[in-house]
Amino acid sequence: MTTDSVPVQTSLLANLMDLLQSGSVLLLSFEDLSGITYDYPQLALTERLRRHVRPFCEYAKHHVKGSHQCPLNKSLANRAAMDHGNEPLVGCCYLGLTDICRPLLYDGRVMGVFYFGSVIQKGQLQQARQAIGELPTHQSELKTALLRRIIKVPVVTSSQLKQAVEQLEQLIKTVELMLVGLSIPSGLYETHTSNRMAVENTRLFHPLIHRAVRIILEKHDQQLDLSVIASMLRCHPGYLSRLFR
Repeated sequence: MTTDSVPVQTSLLANLMDLLQSGSVLLLSFEDLSGITYDYPQLALTERLRRHVRPFCEYAKHHVKGSHQCPLNKSLANRAAMDHGNEPLVGCCYLGLTDICRPLLYDGRVMGVFYFGSVIQKGQLQQARQAIGELPTHQSELKTALLRRIIKVPVVTSSQLKQAVEQLEQLIKTVELMLVGLSIPSGLYETHTSNRMAVENTRLFHPLIHRAVRIILEKHDQQLDLSVIASMLRCHPGYLSRLFR
């Protein structure tokens, strides 16, 4: 006997993000710094909504400099956004693309950071080209490829960017009300400064990985599994598992 597969339902958060992004040239994503989107079905996100998928950015990330610089840039942006509290932060990456960064707060902690952008502000295309031109001279082929791709990145005006900030604020207010409605226990989550990577000993690792390894070494004589270690680190087991991949 066969049964039809049950389609995966889209979460409320994903629907809200898709609604904001529909008809916009700006890309919207959520950098989960706590693992909260893995714990609650109402907040579940696909990989598409967890990271930007601008072809220009994807191309840059898959080259020597980009593979290190892009995650480091995101880590620094996360920290800057967290330092701004509930105020939006508008800034550029090392290649000149503009993003609006705004943390999602709950119980006085940052659950993650919304990114809305991966665009070029009107009048700043030349600055982006100059940033690409400053890449090492031995990466001439990469620079040529990036210069060819940068012209395909959408350009927005200052008024469009201002409107996007207001739209993102409305989304975040709605999501913060959702978190209150979910009655998440106070102090359940601990904020981490980077969902992807952190620089330590010249290698790129998430700080949770270092803490998990430390627990394993210190408690090697005990029976430990993923759920136990995740509980000690106050994060979701699935979230911790993804970090080790």
